[in-house]
Amino acid sequence: MSDLTCPDGLGEQGRRLWADFTGEWEWNPDELANLAEACSVADQIQGLKDALAGQKVSVEGSRGQPVLNPLIPELRQQQALLSRLLARLVFPAEGPGESKSQMGSRLAMQRWHGERRK
Repeated sequence: MSDLTCPDGLGEQGRRLWADFTGEWEWNPDELANLAEACSVADQIQGLKDALAGQKVSVEGSRGQPVLNPLIPELRQQQALLSRLLARLVFPAEGPGESKSQMGSRLAMQRWHGERRK
C-alpha cells in the first residue's frame, strides 16, 4: 500500500481513481504520471457526462440540419483515452494467459464502465 498524495486539481472521479489504484499497488514515477493523467481524464469524462445530461442526441447544425451532439464523440474519445492510459499501467498478472496490461484493462473497464467481461 502507498501513502501517495493525490495530485492537486482533481475532481471527485479523479480522486477516487487515484485512491483506488494507489491504495492497492506500488507505482514507479512514470506510472504515477500516467495514473495522474488518467485521473484527470476521468474527471473530464464525468464533466462531459454531466454536460450531456438532459441534452438531446442530435442538435441543429449550421444549416439547420440535425447533427450528432458534439459532446458525444468527445465523450467517446475521452473514454478511449482513459482506457489506453490505464492499459499502460503494469498490474500483477491475475491468471494464466492474461497479461498484466490485459488484466489492467479488464479491471479499468469493470470499474469505470460497468462492464463485466472475462
